[in-house]
This record gives sequence, structure tokens and C-alpha cells, in this order.
Amino acid sequence: MSTEPGAAQSELVIALVAAVGTGIGMVGDQVATQLDEYDYRTHVLRLSDYLAEQAEPTFRGKPFDEELWEAMTAGNRLQQAWVACTPVAR
Repeated sequence: MSTEPGAAQSELVIALVAAVGTGIGMVGDQVATQLDEYDYRTHVLRLSDYLAEQAEPTFRGKPFDEELWEAMTAGNRLQQAWVACTPVAR
């Protein structure tokens, strides 16, 4: 994309969501490669990285099954916090 003043710019947001172990990273890489052909810059944001930063202590570096379990637990807690803050008629 051109960064010249006045040049038209557009933003595209794509979210990929999949279960652990499905190879979603490869899909994301392919999407990024295709978008690069049209001069789009890609930024990968992983919820699991965010959750690891917020966890005390972080679950990164633990055996795979423990890391997976703690990541899912952190995700569940985040989802419950969002639901608790959402004004929904019940």
C-alpha cells in the first residue's frame, strides 16, 4: 500500500479460530502470503499469547498437556469475566 499523503488506504481484519493442534498457523501463513501480494501488511495476534501474559505465573514452558489445560482454563476465566460484564436481559 502506498504511504504517500492522500493515498487511499484500507484495512482488512481476518480472524482465524481453531482447536489446538489443527495447524491453523499454516492457514494463517497462507493468508498472509496471499495478502502480501496485494501489499497488505499482516499482524498476527494470538489469544494464547495474551492469556499467557496475563496468567500468574505464566503457563508457557510447562509440559504440553499442562500448558494446554492452563491455557483453556485462562480462556474460560476470560470468557466468564466478559459475560459477567455484559448487560444481557435474562
